[in-house]
Amino acid sequence: MIGTSRPQIEFRTFLLPARVVLLHTGWFRTIFNELPTDSASSQDPRRRVQIGVNLNSQPDRPLLIASGNTNKHREISQALNLSGSRLLTPRDLEADRGPAPDPQENGATLLENAIIKASEFSRWSGLMSLADDTGLFVDALDGDPGIYSARYAGENATFADNIEKLLEQLAEKEGASRAAHFSCVLALCDGDEVILSVEGRCQGIITESPRGEGGFGYDPIFLPQGAELTFSQMAPEEKNRISHRGLAVQQFSQLYGAAISEGEKS
Repeated sequence: MIGTSRPQIEFRTFLLPARVVLLHTGWFRTIFNELPTDSASSQDPRRRVQIGVNLNSQPDRPLLIASGNTNKHREISQALNLSGSRLLTPRDLEADRGPAPDPQENGATLLENAIIKASEFSRWSGLMSLADDTGLFVDALDGDPGIYSARYAGENATFADNIEKLLEQLAEKEGASRAAHFSCVLALCDGDEVILSVEGRCQGIITESPRGEGGFGYDPIFLPQGAELTFSQMAPEEKNRISHRGLAVQQFSQLYGAAISEGEKS
């Protein structure tokens, strides 16, 4: 059961380069979206997302979910609300394109890693590709495991190994000292062009032991702020409503859907 106070959630958007990216040749429209930042201390109280689009020629062009992770496929597909857009996974294309790429996630930030993955999958597939990179940031550990969340306990570690290490690191911490947040960055690329990038965050704490059997990754030990269940204990639709990835996908759906609508009107 979810508590009466809604989990604290945050949206972030990244301001892309001033150069407007055209998805297709020809006339284009530009859409500006003003969204609040997540920090009251920010010098700029609002940030802008700029999308340059022309979807007249191929409004139904498929989108590729740029990941080999079936759990991510499921969560992104369930949360996306793109009327008329067909979603594909690498497995759908391998018979024609050969083995899917295995990008080296050597960026210094989640955004850089998401762009690395999206651009490489787009070049491989010839499709616009949507990739995510996600990290768990623990306050008491100076933001670790952060961008190294998937390999926190070593290059070939399982998430059970990662969870075990994280709980050991927090063994002497209690209550608010176990505060953490999940961050998910989504990047949409067409070849090497970055079309759109958004971030979703979810604040919470790390539990003292795993709870629940669902979800994946660090879900069994992440308790969203204001909730009584870990991500692993939640039904998928409830997790998608408040989770970092769910929020990022909701943002993406809103902005990309608006771009498609503008293209159809033009």
